[in-house]
Amino acid sequence: RSLTCSKKSSLRFRPRVSRITRARRTVGLLQNFLSFAYAETTVMTPQTLTTENPVTLFPANRIKETHADSNSFRAIFESVPVPMWVYDSETLRFAFVNDAAVTQYGYSRSEFLKMTIKDIRPAEEVPRLVDYLQWQDHSQIPRMSWKHRRRDGSVIDVEVNGTKIVMGGRPMVVATANDVTECRKMQRAMHSETERLKVVMHQLPAFVWTTDKQFIYTSYEGSIPSLMTDSLSEMVGRSVLSLANAQSPSDEIKRRYRAALEGRPTSYEYVSEGKTFDCHLQPLLDASGAITGTVGIAVDVTERKRADGAVALQQALLVSSQQLAHLGSWELDPATNVAIWSSELYSIMGHPRSDTALTEDSFWSHVHPNDLGVVRQAIEQSMQTGSAFRLEHRIVRADGAVRWILGTGELRGDAAGNGQRLLGSALDITDRKDGEDRLERMVSTDPLTGLPNRLGAERFIARGISEGESRHRSIAVITLDIDRFKMINDGL
Repeated sequence: RSLTCSKKSSLRFRPRVSRITRARRTVGLLQNFLSFAYAETTVMTPQTLTTENPVTLFPANRIKETHADSNSFRAIFESVPVPMWVYDSETLRFAFVNDAAVTQYGYSRSEFLKMTIKDIRPAEEVPRLVDYLQWQDHSQIPRMSWKHRRRDGSVIDVEVNGTKIVMGGRPMVVATANDVTECRKMQRAMHSETERLKVVMHQLPAFVWTTDKQFIYTSYEGSIPSLMTDSLSEMVGRSVLSLANAQSPSDEIKRRYRAALEGRPTSYEYVSEGKTFDCHLQPLLDASGAITGTVGIAVDVTERKRADGAVALQQALLVSSQQLAHLGSWELDPATNVAIWSSELYSIMGHPRSDTALTEDSFWSHVHPNDLGVVRQAIEQSMQTGSAFRLEHRIVRADGAVRWILGTGELRGDAAGNGQRLLGSALDITDRKDGEDRLERMVSTDPLTGLPNRLGAERFIARGISEGESRHRSIAVITLDIDRFKMINDGL
């Protein structure tokens, strides 16, 4: 607001007016001025004032005063920033044009005055203009959208409105032409984008809707489920409570929409006749930010839910199978050193569950100290060569118990080496190892004394020789004969 001071030194506020608003007010003032300033006579009688004669009846002194100020009004006419002209309503020839028209259309003033309003229109617009002029019988010409052609041949969109007047005994029209080309381009672009979005929405398993504060649908776009309505026109005007069912009772629906009207968005799941929708509801705001209703979006997740259910079932079967087989699985990301263990691997290792992320050290902490070197060598060789590894080794559970596992693993990733992950499994073979040890003792030891028999002695000596050769050491074998041992043994 601008602060001005009157002659009486009293302060008053006057609102700031935009350039376009000032131009429109000036145009209106000029139209009113021209409607009587150039009247054919100074005084008109009721007999001469007919519907075909749009001139307003004014006192003679008012007409004279207006003629006296015509120069100042003509100056205003010339300075209006909107293209403006006066043309003969019978011949359609231009009588006056202002500077804005000359600038906008590119014709000189003399060229304008040799032309008619048909000459500034493309050829295809002329028949429409002729039809329009034939039916035009009102003093106030309504605002119309037209296409005009400038001197350089370019075509612009304009909105034209005007008023019929009489000048020098001739019926005339004073009109303004507002260039709305850019506005029309934006409107067409917005319309095109809206139509494109509509096409996209109808191809997606989703729909968007709005409601007023009384929970009545005001708009609806997208793939309309057959369970709700047969056509879009049937949806608008209906109440959202018409969708109430056992899974979504009317009280629950009211609670959701009231929350949205209070500014609290809400998400929920809507299920009906075998279909499942993930829905989100939030307030619908106008340009000032006031809540005028609600806007919601629903996505059909029926197939996703089925797929999730199938995955969950497979996961449950996998867990059960691993539990039955005492088989655990694991995954390690070498880049981040983050490991993932299956539920059964936790049980095999006796590792406590916690929120702390698993790492490579979580595994190494359970490998038996005597087997640590062999296991490290196998895994490092697998990561260097890309080959799989498979070996049996011992682990130490968190409770101190020693168990045997069959460990396998392989490095996975693309050909470029991106996204490499080490995947593996651990099969608990403790029971098998215990059975093998019992069988070994039965075969290689004397059942009475528990001492090695001939086969046990041979295997013992063979292991000693093998270890000696691997360490480049010599070994010695000492044989002790116990006198009459066989007699004593047979007598027991």
